[in-house]
Amino acid sequence: MTTNESTSTGATVPSFAERAAAFARAQGRPPFVSADLAGTPMRVREELVRWHGPVDEVGGGEWVDPGRTVIEVPGRTWPAARPEDCADESHRGIWFDADGREVPDVWAPGAPAPIVLLCPRCGLDCT
Repeated sequence: MTTNESTSTGATVPSFAERAAAFARAQGRPPFVSADLAGTPMRVREELVRWHGPVDEVGGGEWVDPGRTVIEVPGRTWPAARPEDCADESHRGIWFDADGREVPDVWAPGAPAPIVLLCPRCGLDCT
């Protein structure tokens, strides 16, 4: 179940986004709101991300807001299976348009409108 579906007992199960938002609010943080991917071939990986990057001597990598997750893009396999294992040090993202195509230069005349900015190694939503 990924959305508000009823269980066999009739109870409603909160969606991933609702669970992540509740977790953020419990920590006193505003919930992360991802780009609207409705009508696009991309999808949100419904998995909480603990941090971005390798663990160092003081703990995990970079802080990730609760609810921020990986965006799956059809035809693209991210080199790092998950953000916690990502070794990207470029601090640059890749913009994608509503068709799931990479937008190499968002400022180029006639370039399609970008909707999500993703980590080039793991697909973490950095928008």
